[in-house]
Amino acid sequence: MLVVVDLLLLGLLLWRPTMERPIDPHEVRPEIGRAYQVDVRTLVWPGYRLLGDSGEQPTRSRLIVLRDGRPLGPGHAIHDVIRREGNGTFSHWGEVLYFSTPDHTDPRSDGHRYRIRGPAALSPWSAGVVAIMLIIAGWASLRSAGLLPSVRGTARARAFFPGRSAAAASTMPLKLVAVAVVLATAPWAWSAAVAREAGVSIAAGQWGWLALYLAIVAVCITGLVVAPLLRDGRIRTALSVLFLLGFLLDQIIVAVSGQHTTVDMMQTLWRERTEAGGAFSTYADTVVSKGMLVAMLAAAFMLPPARRWALRSRWAIVPIVALGSVMAVVFVGRGATEALPSPYAVPAQLAMVVRAGPSHDVDRPPVEYARALRPTFKKIVMIVDESVRGDYLGINDPKYDNTPALRSARDIVANYGVAISATNCSAATRLILRIGLRKSQLPDTRAMWRHQPTIWQYAHKAGYTTAQIDTFEQQPHSYMEGPEARLIDVKLLANTGRAHTRDPIVADMLIDLLKRDEPMFIYVNKFGTHPAYSSGAPPDFAYDPSPLVAALSLDEWRRRNVRDYHRALRWMVDGFFERTLPALRRSDVVVLYTSDHGQSLYEGGYDLSHCSMTPSVHRGEVRVPLFVIIASPILGPQFRAAAERGFDRASHFEVFPTLLELMGYSRDWVERVYGPSLLDVPRDRKRQFLLGTFEHATAMWLNAE
Repeated sequence: MLVVVDLLLLGLLLWRPTMERPIDPHEVRPEIGRAYQVDVRTLVWPGYRLLGDSGEQPTRSRLIVLRDGRPLGPGHAIHDVIRREGNGTFSHWGEVLYFSTPDHTDPRSDGHRYRIRGPAALSPWSAGVVAIMLIIAGWASLRSAGLLPSVRGTARARAFFPGRSAAAASTMPLKLVAVAVVLATAPWAWSAAVAREAGVSIAAGQWGWLALYLAIVAVCITGLVVAPLLRDGRIRTALSVLFLLGFLLDQIIVAVSGQHTTVDMMQTLWRERTEAGGAFSTYADTVVSKGMLVAMLAAAFMLPPARRWALRSRWAIVPIVALGSVMAVVFVGRGATEALPSPYAVPAQLAMVVRAGPSHDVDRPPVEYARALRPTFKKIVMIVDESVRGDYLGINDPKYDNTPALRSARDIVANYGVAISATNCSAATRLILRIGLRKSQLPDTRAMWRHQPTIWQYAHKAGYTTAQIDTFEQQPHSYMEGPEARLIDVKLLANTGRAHTRDPIVADMLIDLLKRDEPMFIYVNKFGTHPAYSSGAPPDFAYDPSPLVAALSLDEWRRRNVRDYHRALRWMVDGFFERTLPALRRSDVVVLYTSDHGQSLYEGGYDLSHCSMTPSVHRGEVRVPLFVIIASPILGPQFRAAAERGFDRASHFEVFPTLLELMGYSRDWVERVYGPSLLDVPRDRKRQFLLGTFEHATAMWLNAE
């Protein structure tokens, strides 16, 4: 009977049933253009999933979309094609289905019936549970057949495991179950990447690397089995903790972002580590649920093994060699890190990022400009906000009421609408805004950012005192190193206290600087909107955007987060300008405002708000506000006319040239060296943004429209 159970469980683990399910119109969300999206997880049977395309396997999905029983297509379409052309094209990417209708109708109300059909597989956690049951059933089968001794009773256990208690012997099923869970989850996730890496090596004829790579994978799996069986408790504990923490971090990242950890992602996590508290409060449910599982696994890993199975300390060389091999692969950049088991890859990625650290190989040349400089403005203010999404502001979308102060200042605001950020990550975008890297220089594989003049040098050349107001706890940040930081004459910090108090403090600091009787270039790193968004406004703040989010097809927790995001925008963005606008209505002051990136507010089918590293990233992550506050009777009308012409067409790459023109550098010289400014926004181009680490060759340009 037990053998039958084993076979049934094994069949369940391997079975791929064809599933056909209707698409509920209420679960469909409009995306961009002619594209609609639906979370595939809401359609599948409990415990199953439909394998979607990914960066490693762009044609993995076998999903078919049916309308009234007839298949749509083609599938595996590029998302920009779906958005622009429609015609029934679709893409099953990750856990999200992007699709269009043949006649460009709205699938939520066009009267047609839409269904999906495809082979389903057990979800990783379901597979883990089935694997656990299979191991337990297999253990029971072997024991009933007399191939394994029973550990019932102290006397029998001690007879079979001399010098060990029955309790120690009985830990073996727990250990086997724990190892099975890790092996059924981590390899389940990266097995496709392993196959891809092997396929690429075979196609390239790299047989030596293929053999080495497969050997590393085999040693990694062996090391995961060896670690909990080591007799030495200190070594067993150290290795178990290291591996399971790596496993835990990867599982959290997958749950939040839909992707596994990479070196790019680890670099971002390390740079933004000071924001860990806010991230934990935002993703607390995910962190706690994964943490509880890993805690149980850790307990089983670290329990003493039965004497019969205990391994001597010299066996520790296996997991240590595996870890060293993975680190070597990661450090030399050979192969995708997601094609290596996460218990090893994550520690290796972290070691690489920490070891790299900041570089001081900076050689910035002086500003070479021989013409006379005649600045028009006494005070030039550059404000870079955090995580403010341009199309969620009322000045850009009248259905929102979160910017009454800015709307009342239309006479001095040149609003460029929704612009596109240079990247969807904070640090890289802030660097590009300070250094003026051009689109043609990115990815910056030659590290040109270390050898170009900064905005501070241009300001000094034009006769300005430089000042920075910063709200970030980590100092310095966003690739700013010592030589650049020393170019700032006045440094003010508002990086302590509760979140919602920081930008009001910044506003007061800015007002005080504007009172100084000297030409100043003032750069502001605002605190903006950080997860958890509930901290972005005082609890008693009298603004309730609940009606704006009531119709969103989200669960209550996510809908509440979007509501809190609107509250944070009203307090941290509009409230900031409500406080500062009286001081900005001077004809000798000009302000340029934008955000480092936008936010994904669950429209992409994932919880990560920004800095996603997959081509399926939702474009909300790069939609930023961009406007100029200028009361000058001469240049004010010019900027407002330019903003009207370039509305919803600007990008971050026009910001640096604009600052130089405001400082007095001639327009023809600026355009030749850095490109057009906001006074001449290119209107016919396709706006793009950079995805990935800005100085790595793997970074790619994606269409942002």
